Amino acid sequence: MGTLKTLKTLKTLLITSMMILILVPGAVRGESTRIIIDRPGEIVFTEQVLVEGSVVIPSDKFIRVRVEPFIEKKDYKAQDYIVAITGKRFKKAITVPSGISIITASTLDNRWSVSRPVLLFSTKKGLEEREWGKSSPIRFTEPAELNARQSPCNVKGRVADRSLKNIEVVILNLSEFQRLYSDRKEMPLLDYKKAGVKSGEFSMPVELSDGLNLIIARPEGSNVPEFTQTKVLVYESASPRISLAASVQDNNMLVAEGNVKGPAAVRIVSVRVEALVRESEDLPPSLKAVFEQEIPVDKKGNYRSALDLKGIKGIFANSYFLVSVSAGKEKTVRLVVK
Repeated sequence: MGTLKTLKTLKTLLITSMMILILVPGAVRGESTRIIIDRPGEIVFTEQVLVEGSVVIPSDKFIRVRVEPFIEKKDYKAQDYIVAITGKRFKKAITVPSGISIITASTLDNRWSVSRPVLLFSTKKGLEEREWGKSSPIRFTEPAELNARQSPCNVKGRVADRSLKNIEVVILNLSEFQRLYSDRKEMPLLDYKKAGVKSGEFSMPVELSDGLNLIIARPEGSNVPEFTQTKVLVYESASPRISLAASVQDNNMLVAEGNVKGPAAVRIVSVRVEALVRESEDLPPSLKAVFEQEIPVDKKGNYRSALDLKGIKGIFANSYFLVSVSAGKEKTVRLVVK
């Protein structure tokens, strides 16, 4: 039940939450190198997005930029913009809807194209949450567990519609969402890719970030909410230098303890605990750090931290916590289910 409550909360989070726009480069459709969308490298607080890029198509004078909601929205349809190419460059200010959208830049004959995802969180009310996955032909089969101990992780599934040739997938890391202002660059916060379907089955490697990852899949070209399918994976990365055992004891104390191997100069570790919280009835849920503290390491390399959960307000369902322990560049992450 805890996993079901978590999944329902994550869906709500995607539909009604803070207004923040995250722009990152997405996967390339058709492996096109003829069109490049620049890496924006910025967070903006508006529905207006500037799409810029370059082309290696000397004879073309125009390019098409298309914005399509990944999940169907009644108040927004796919929009096409015809943009002039000047000096092998193109630039266009466009409007994107709340939630996840796919921006595609393509030649007018659709011979070459490149896509990337856009995620806009909005505080607007009245957005309808329909039953995601109610009639979806997509079913995830592996991994069967919530926890993933390696990345890339091979995600497999089946489709009921044998005529389906491809599925489209967006991968969102909600743990990293809370650290948008950091300089972390080794893993995209939002990724987009396609997976081919053969004999009713699909398989794809998915790069996971530390913590909570949400995978949203749809049949290629179909953005009907009932046809989408979702899967939650928690990536429990483990440093060979940091051992971590975490559990809830006496129903209220979350205890994290372990050992640090290596240089004796390591005298402290940083312990971080994250949970889904809603701080008031008027605010949407979010993944938030509820505890972060430096803990001393003894002469044998051992450490221990205890968090009283009774003092934390707003934890959703009180069901799970992400615990990470780091020392320098080394980090180990564990999922704790209460």
